[in-house]
Amino acid sequence: MRKQLASLFVAFSAALLYAAAGTLPTVSTGENEVWYFIQFMNGGKVINASAAGSEITVNQPTGVDSEWFKLTGDATSGYEFTSKSGLKLYTTAGAKENKLMAAASPTGKTLFKIVPCSASGYSDGFEVVPAGNTSLAIKEMEKIFETQGVETETVQVGNKDVRGCIACRRCGELGKCVFDDIVNELAPKFREADGLVVATPVYYASANATLIAV
Repeated sequence: MRKQLASLFVAFSAALLYAAAGTLPTVSTGENEVWYFIQFMNGGKVINASAAGSEITVNQPTGVDSEWFKLTGDATSGYEFTSKSGLKLYTTAGAKENKLMAAASPTGKTLFKIVPCSASGYSDGFEVVPAGNTSLAIKEMEKIFETQGVETETVQVGNKDVRGCIACRRCGELGKCVFDDIVNELAPKFREADGLVVATPVYYASANATLIAV
């Protein structure tokens, strides 16, 4: 199945915007592959993984395999973009010289996050940015636990709305928080879990504020 998305480079750090009537693109599986153009919203050009080991190019769409991409992965760990020609998108390691590249065996970061765009005029779009070190660390942790037969579940709270505690003490009466947010969803998971791993980026020498509120 082939579909068309609109996108826009916001910066040279390989951040993109997707627009598809405000809906996230479909993640491909082995049984159902969905292919997309990644197209600039402000010019109509598309990303082209034209050569292995090289920086991506942009051009008007022609329909060649190197212009079509599928998504694999999930929102927690991140998504990978693979062209129909078999090349994966990745970013180089240098923070100041981050480039969007394509290769069959990437040497940089291949995981990306997709978040709603806040840029004026692109409210239907989604910003795609390289996944951070925390996401990469979680993914590696999951792999290790899986080899040991340990079942895992990863819950991302950094993008959730969480009310801080107001010391009303109603939780003692109700058995849950009066603010019915993700805290009430996580509480039974914590009780049933044999172990808990907490991962967070460091902001101003502290953990993510939403995580602290949880």
